[in-house]
Amino acid sequence: MGPRALAAAAALAMACAGPDPRIERADIVAPRRPGTVRVALVVVNRSAGHGQAQIKVRLRTPDGAHALAAERSLELDGHQRLDLTVEIPAPEADYLVEATGVYPD
Repeated sequence: MGPRALAAAAALAMACAGPDPRIERADIVAPRRPGTVRVALVVVNRSAGHGQAQIKVRLRTPDGAHALAAERSLELDGHQRLDLTVEIPAPEADYLVEATGVYPD
């Protein structure tokens, strides 16, 4: 295979790849409704790929006594940066937040 064919094959493979979602930032912010915890996220697609991504948000108390989770699906374009807010029904408490982004297989 010549250099042009290799370059074309590489470009095609990259175009077929899905997104590479990463959570750049996850912060607990003031809730809009009582009985919820609101999480503000910045999601970044670190690839040129387009597709659906799954965002998983987990809340837990520092002592580990309570843990809650939520998931959101969203479409990402290549190299897109997106602000996302997730409200999770939760009793009032101090929480730590963890969030991950995955591209479903």
